[in-house]
Amino acid sequence: MKYTIRRARLEDLDRIVSLCADHAAYEKAAYSPAGKRAALQQHLFNNPEHMVCLVVVDSADLAVGYAFVTKDYSIWNAAHYAHMDCLYFDPPVRGAGIGKKIMEAIKLVAKEWGCSEVQWQTPVFNARGINFYRQLENTEEKEKIRFFWH
Repeated sequence: MKYTIRRARLEDLDRIVSLCADHAAYEKAAYSPAGKRAALQQHLFNNPEHMVCLVVVDSADLAVGYAFVTKDYSIWNAAHYAHMDCLYFDPPVRGAGIGKKIMEAIKLVAKEWGCSEVQWQTPVFNARGINFYRQLENTEEKEKIRFFWH
């Protein structure tokens, strides 16, 4: 199967919300789709200089994966960086060679934004993802624990 990467469109939002639910289940996290479509529509399409959703689509133009990237600022580096908040593919897409391509697309977004680097995190149990990330050129690992305060 041939896959294409493009920026998300309004008509992709329902599928993106569905992919987010699948991603949350994969990460063993709670997720409610309530209100997500409207919020994504409002923020994603009104702030393209600060957030981008890239989708991987199949030959029928159905989103089968996504990456969500935001522009952030590092006080330590005194520079902006791109933060890859999420990267997820439907199980049949994994291993099809699209991962490296979407990472390169994310790097291009970072460059468009004038960012010095791309940062992200993944759950410690995501061995396949960790192995993939370790194979990317010029990556650096930093062990941290991520907290959520509600």
